[in-house]
Amino acid sequence: MKPINILCDAVPFCFGPISKIISVAEHLYSNNAKLTLLAFGTSKELGTKSKLFNIVDCNSENPQDLENHKSLFNEADVFITSMNTTATEFALNLGKPVIYIDSLFWMWDSIPETFAKIDKYFVQNFFNSKESLGKYPFLKNVEFVGPIIDDSQPIQNTKEDFVLVNFGGMESALIQIGKNSNYPFIIGKIIIDELEKSGQEAFICGNDKVLQKLLHDKPKNVHIGGKSHKEFLELLRKTKLLITTPGLTTSFEAFHYGAPTVFLPPENYSQFLNLKEFRKQKVAQYSFHWMDIYPNLNLVAGEDETAGVCKVLEAIKKFETDTESKHKLEQFINTILSTQEFDADNQQEYLNSLGKNSSKYIADYILTAYNGGVVK
Repeated sequence: MKPINILCDAVPFCFGPISKIISVAEHLYSNNAKLTLLAFGTSKELGTKSKLFNIVDCNSENPQDLENHKSLFNEADVFITSMNTTATEFALNLGKPVIYIDSLFWMWDSIPETFAKIDKYFVQNFFNSKESLGKYPFLKNVEFVGPIIDDSQPIQNTKEDFVLVNFGGMESALIQIGKNSNYPFIIGKIIIDELEKSGQEAFICGNDKVLQKLLHDKPKNVHIGGKSHKEFLELLRKTKLLITTPGLTTSFEAFHYGAPTVFLPPENYSQFLNLKEFRKQKVAQYSFHWMDIYPNLNLVAGEDETAGVCKVLEAIKKFETDTESKHKLEQFINTILSTQEFDADNQQEYLNSLGKNSSKYIADYILTAYNGGVVK
C-alpha cells in the first residue's frame, strides 16, 4: 500500500506547538507515513533535530510563502497543524482535509468561523477548555483529549545528581530575544551565578541561537546547549530537579516522568495563565510569578494575545532594572538549589487527572481516517 502523505506544520511560537507535532509524528513515522514539515523559526529548529520529516523552508504564517508551496498541499492526503490559523485557512481554501491540534483553546479571544470546515479539531484538556466550547457553536468535530506528550522514554525512579534548566523556544512572531525581550539573559545570569555558587552540575536547554549568547564566561559545572526533543527527554527523566519556564508541554512531560518541577517567571501571555492555573491546582509549590512582585499585573484568559504578551514584556523590561526584585529571584533560586528533596507525586496525579496521553491516539485517528485503517 502506498504510504500516507502527510503535510505537517506548527505555528513557530516557542517549542510547544512543534513538540506536540513531533510527539504525534513519532507514531506516524513508525507506521511508514511520509512526513513533510513546513519549517520556520523555532519549529524548524526542533523539527530538523527530530529527523522525522522532510524539511521544507516555509514561513507558514505568511500567505505568499504558503502560495509558493501550494503543490505540497495539493499532493498531501491530509494537513495537520498545531495552532497555525493562517496555514489552516489556506489548506481549507484548497479543500484539503485538516487535523487541527490546539493546546490553548481555553485562552483564545476568538476562533475563525471557517474552522467549522476542519475535519477534526483536537483540544488538549487544560484549565476550562470544555467550558470554552460554548463560545464557538459553529465548531464541528471537536474532541477533547488528554495531554499530548512523548511518553516513549522509560520512567527513571532513581534520579541523578544534576539540575535541568529549561528556557524553551523563547521566540515567536510576537517575541524576539534581544529586541523586545531580554528574558533569558536577565534570568539566565541569575541562575548561572547561583549555580556557580552552589557547584551543582546543571544543563541549560532551549533555543540554540539564544543560548549561544549565554556561553560566555559560564562556569565549568554548567553545560549550555540546545537539544532535540528526544535528547531533552533523556535529561528530563533522569534529573533530580527541573527549573523551567511554565510552558505546557515541558510541564506535562516533567509531571509524567516524575521530575520535580520548579517554575520560573512567565515569558509570555499563555505561560502567565499556565502558572496561575498550576498554582490553583497546587502543582506549583515552588514558583516565582510576576504577580508576586508586580501585583497589579493580573491577566485573565480571553484577552487579546498580542496585548497580553505586551503586558508580560513590560514586566520583563521593568524587572531588568529592578534590583530589589532581582534579589528576590536570586534568593528563590538559592533556596531551590539548597533544598534536598522535592515531592513530585501531586504533579503526576494532576497530569493523570487530565486524561491519558493522546499523541498515539491522534496518530491512529489520522492513519485510520486517511490510510485505509492500516495501523501498527
